[in-house]
Amino acid sequence: MSGVPSQPLPDIELPGRAGELQRAGKVEELAAEVGTNYAQYHAFLAKRMQALGGRARPEGFPGDHGAYLQACQERVTLVRREGWLRWCKARVAGGVDPARRQPPLLDERGRLVSDA
Repeated sequence: MSGVPSQPLPDIELPGRAGELQRAGKVEELAAEVGTNYAQYHAFLAKRMQALGGRARPEGFPGDHGAYLQACQERVTLVRREGWLRWCKARVAGGVDPARRQPPLLDERGRLVSDA
């Protein structure tokens, strides 16, 4: 597994050491930090998703289609970033174990699921 995305997480600033590496543009080091400390950064994203209240529902935005689409985009971004965290974790581990069943990114209530 190689080829770290050149623009990881441009729209979500991570906390701690990962945030420092992110701001410094140190992509390889950022991927290693996030992959090594996956649980910490997953918890950060999961908390942000929880603060959004799960899945966006159109009825929660009566007459404001734009706000609904924005709410959906915020959630999609968090799910994509969880996928990136998992990719970094697998990269640090040397790849994905094909015998291991991967958990879904989201549960039935719209919460991010840990791959720890």
